[in-house]
Amino acid sequence: MMNRIMEYEQKLSGMRAEFNALLRACTPEQTDEIARLKLNGLSGQIESLEKQVRALHALVEQRPAGAAAGMQPERGRDMRMPGYAAGMQPKREYRMYEPGRMPAGAGVWQGTGQPGWQQDAWPRQNNWTPGYQNVQQGRLNVQQERLDMEKTIGRSVMGICASVLIFISVIFFAALVLPYLSDTVKQLLMYSVGIGASLTGGLLLIRDKENKWFLSLTGCGMGVIYLSLFLSCFYFKSVGDLTLYAGLFLWAAVVCGLSRLRSQMFQVIGQIGIALSLLLGVCLCAAAQDAGKLLFLVLYGTASEGVYYAAHFRKAYHENLISHIFWCISIFLLAFGVCASYAKDTLPGAAAALVVAAAVILPVFAGMFFMQVEAEKSVSFGVFNLTSVCLLHIMATAWLGDAVILMALFAVGMFALLELRFSAGVHYGRTIVQCALLWILFFTVLQNAFFREYISVALFVPACLIYGYCRKHMVCQVAGLIYAILFLLIPMNGYALTAWGLILTLCAALLICRFRDQYRMWKKLAAYLLFQLFLIRSCVQITGELEMASTELRVLVTLTLCAAVSIAAQKIPALYRSLTTGQREDGFLTGAGVMHLLLMLASLACICLMEEPVCHLCAVLLGIILFSVNFGSLIGRGGEGFGLYAGIKYLALVLVILGSYSAPGYVISMAGLVLAVVCIVAGFLAGHVSGRDYKPVRVYGLALSLICVMKLILIDIPYRSMVSRAVSCFVSGVLCFGISFIYNMADRRFRQKNSG
Repeated sequence: MMNRIMEYEQKLSGMRAEFNALLRACTPEQTDEIARLKLNGLSGQIESLEKQVRALHALVEQRPAGAAAGMQPERGRDMRMPGYAAGMQPKREYRMYEPGRMPAGAGVWQGTGQPGWQQDAWPRQNNWTPGYQNVQQGRLNVQQERLDMEKTIGRSVMGICASVLIFISVIFFAALVLPYLSDTVKQLLMYSVGIGASLTGGLLLIRDKENKWFLSLTGCGMGVIYLSLFLSCFYFKSVGDLTLYAGLFLWAAVVCGLSRLRSQMFQVIGQIGIALSLLLGVCLCAAAQDAGKLLFLVLYGTASEGVYYAAHFRKAYHENLISHIFWCISIFLLAFGVCASYAKDTLPGAAAALVVAAAVILPVFAGMFFMQVEAEKSVSFGVFNLTSVCLLHIMATAWLGDAVILMALFAVGMFALLELRFSAGVHYGRTIVQCALLWILFFTVLQNAFFREYISVALFVPACLIYGYCRKHMVCQVAGLIYAILFLLIPMNGYALTAWGLILTLCAALLICRFRDQYRMWKKLAAYLLFQLFLIRSCVQITGELEMASTELRVLVTLTLCAAVSIAAQKIPALYRSLTTGQREDGFLTGAGVMHLLLMLASLACICLMEEPVCHLCAVLLGIILFSVNFGSLIGRGGEGFGLYAGIKYLALVLVILGSYSAPGYVISMAGLVLAVVCIVAGFLAGHVSGRDYKPVRVYGLALSLICVMKLILIDIPYRSMVSRAVSCFVSGVLCFGISFIYNMADRRFRQKNSG
């Protein structure tokens, strides 16, 4: 036996060498479909050989090795081969590695550069077998997918197209024959065709459940029956509305049974039929102004959709997608029906509204308590529940009037239930529904006159902020910010606005200081900007209700208060430093600087527009303060760029002030020259102190001086008296001489510094 095993092992080694040569020569370009099939057959033979080897191992291991030679194994010692258990085969594990990423010991096909295979507890010479099998299996999978696609198109799509075409041809033939038939015969033919096609397709499906053409034939017959019911009522006038909807309900139940037993296509057909019948019924009820028929329609629609929902119920929420879509469509149609004016103040209309409201709430609570809503697949949960709560809000607005505030209580309760039901982790569905509930709270409050006038959304801001910070709920924190913005936009009583605004400001400040682990710079910046907007609106509204002396005074008081807050935010270290690190927050200072720039522009507008002397003088002083408050910090921190900005803004301030006093042109030119000299001197001094080169500031001063001199000579002088001309020229000359002297002195000091 030993000689035969060794002989067979030598044959296998030779075969393995030949197979390696074949593998090196094999490329995808040189391999056709027949070769792939041959390789598939070879794979089967190799698998059979492996089974035979395992059977040989089992025969050999039935008694200990050495027993044939009369040897007895030592007590307690297992004489079997390592890696073998009693009656078991060695465990084989294969790992595939890419070229260049293989650990030491991993095999690579010699001369091929193909990925190598490493195996544990198995002889190395057999490592070509699993690689070959995996490659062949991948090719077989691709071929199988192509065949499946071909079968899908050939069996399903073509079967549906054939049934549709045959149905259309039957309609054309019927159009030729129908004029010669009576109404009774026409109806009998319609029902016969529909019932015959449905029964034929159903019986054939019993024999072949997978035949899509039989399925299409059955669906085509059910569609004919559906159309026949409508034609019997509206065209032939042979049945009434109650009989029609009773027949439609029976038809829907049959289609539901087929969808449950055979295919989901019947579910779609049945629910499309229900939706179309509800659309037609709502239109007919609106035309007839009949609330009684509307109640019957609501009962029919909710019962039909309920049957489909229960028949196709799945534990996982996202698996009920079709049921949810058609439920929302049907309830949407019924909701607009019960919100029509003819249904108001009627008992059937109120009953229909209650039934629709219950139908809206039912899938919401079913999804929350009876289904599994996975966090990563919860978008459908959010979308459908958002639709449901919006429909409920529409109905509450139409039926409850001022009592719509009850909808706010419902929204708060549902928000709490969502938090309790889906409290862990990120849940997209919960977030979508909660955002919808927060918007519903906003709209319900606006529809109540008292809340809109004295409370607005002020209660929601601290509620969202407190809950958001305590539970680290980012949605609530953002909702609190949005509510705060809406609070400033909604018109309300001025005194209530001021009181609520101060309370909300205090609440936001305490929360930011208390929960420092959640501190972010943008939150403090948002609070500051909102407080500035609140201050502007509150001052304007309060001063208007107090009927102060003039509009100019009201605007000046408002601008002064805002300027004081802006200066404090940029000068008090506790406000512009981080609450966690204590470092200066440049982002906050940038935002506060933008707000300060807007206040500067507002001060320029006040200087131009105010006509009362006292108010105008106060506006000028306020403008000078606003323009000068950051001068030192801008020059010291920002360098030459901010120095240039300071020169430009002071020029704008000087021009506006002089223009507001109707100053002559030569005075404006001389003021520009003075400012140019200041810029040049400041550029040299700042460069000497800080060691930086403030050349842009000095160039700006030179350019401004040239512009002012040209303006003085070309525009201002010809229109003034001789004395004015003389004074202007003399002063301008002195200023230009001063500029030249400054540059000469600076150049001399520069040469002395370099020579020393």
